Amino acid sequence: MRALSIALACALFLASSITLAMGASPSQNTELDLIDNYRAPVIYCPEASQVQVANAPGCELDYSNAANGYVMVKYTGCYEYAFVKILHDDSENIFRILWSENYTTLTLSGGSGLYVVGFYEPAVSAGADAHTKVLQTELRVELDECLPYLYPNQMVWFTEENAAIQFGGELLDPAMTDLEVVEAVYHYTSDTMSINYELERQISSGAVSERLVLDVDEIYADRSGVCLDYAVLMAALLRSQQIPTKLVIGYANSAWHSWVSVYIAEEGWVLYDPTYAAVKKYSNPLSIHFAHLTGQGGINYVEVLVY
Repeated sequence: MRALSIALACALFLASSITLAMGASPSQNTELDLIDNYRAPVIYCPEASQVQVANAPGCELDYSNAANGYVMVKYTGCYEYAFVKILHDDSENIFRILWSENYTTLTLSGGSGLYVVGFYEPAVSAGADAHTKVLQTELRVELDECLPYLYPNQMVWFTEENAAIQFGGELLDPAMTDLEVVEAVYHYTSDTMSINYELERQISSGAVSERLVLDVDEIYADRSGVCLDYAVLMAALLRSQQIPTKLVIGYANSAWHSWVSVYIAEEGWVLYDPTYAAVKKYSNPLSIHFAHLTGQGGINYVEVLVY
């Protein structure tokens, strides 16, 4: 059975953000690197190189850098948005792309192999949930398992100008090992952020049905959010330190939840759940996740979406 990831259907956690291609190679702030005990961020900047491009009226797919684990898409058609569907083996990911002159970065999260990428516009005459395919391209790529999770993407967008990313350099010491960096970011995220119980209730009740933008600086400034906010901030801080980090959405026991998976040398991908650490710290029974993330049986994590 296909694992179906539909951005709107998963709106209690997912966000559509408009992203601008920033350059071709990792970018490092060498001026800040001179500051003692400052671990300068290194940003892998996605680029629409215009070498391999597929077009339809109002739709553009730039897959010039698919070998790096991402494609760039842009929608300037007749509607407020379009959908991009990415198929790979038994998985199907669907992303909502808002009208914009800027590109959005989408991760190829299924590993090496054949991908089918399609653009779909609303088919108004056929009903609210109907869409018409206007573009489809097949890509066959060989991917490094870590590289796609170093780049910013639609769900985890950041630049070296972000206050959160600059703070990450101040939080971390250049002499730290990668594992020490991961542990420092994990404890910072879980210890300094608080769970926004009101937002949690609004999402669960359907009062908040769609969060269109997740801004790492807003999360950093507010120090509050739900599990997706925790995971996005942790992923952005670690990716900006050249540590491959997946943003994962799926089930923790019976709860629809978000966490990260971090690549650590000699161990492989290791799961970190900063929200669970915060739930244990506050032990607040008002939290909807509290009953799901605690108990004698531990937590059974099931990945559904990976970004």
